[in-house]
Amino acid sequence: MYPSDEAWDAIYDAIDEGHPLPWPETHLHLEPQDTTLPGWIALLELVEEAACDRRETFSPKEALGAELWAQVVTLPPSIATLKHVRKLNLYRSTLLRIPPEIGEMESLEQFIPYTSYGLHWFPYEITRLLFTVEN
Repeated sequence: MYPSDEAWDAIYDAIDEGHPLPWPETHLHLEPQDTTLPGWIALLELVEEAACDRRETFSPKEALGAELWAQVVTLPPSIATLKHVRKLNLYRSTLLRIPPEIGEMESLEQFIPYTSYGLHWFPYEITRLLFTVEN
């Protein structure tokens, strides 16, 4: 899916002539999370439960099941309460966004977003953490 030779020629000509390049329009994942879905409600309960029992591994797909987990497009800001989680497993999620509150997960050592193809970038706050990314 690379540009053809003609397309490259047009790009180089535009650069040589000082014309702005016709970059494709960027589309962000702006789909809102439907907070009435059972998957979202179950995730909120799971986060609260994991915070209370000081869980070290948080793997929402395993806990919720694939059907409920597929209804979630973002993690809730309440992930900030997961202070004891060392491993966050988001393998094969349908997530589109990670909230900046991930930066408050002080014990996080392993972050697994593998095959979460809707996640194109992570919030800056994730840089506060010392962990390994498994992909």
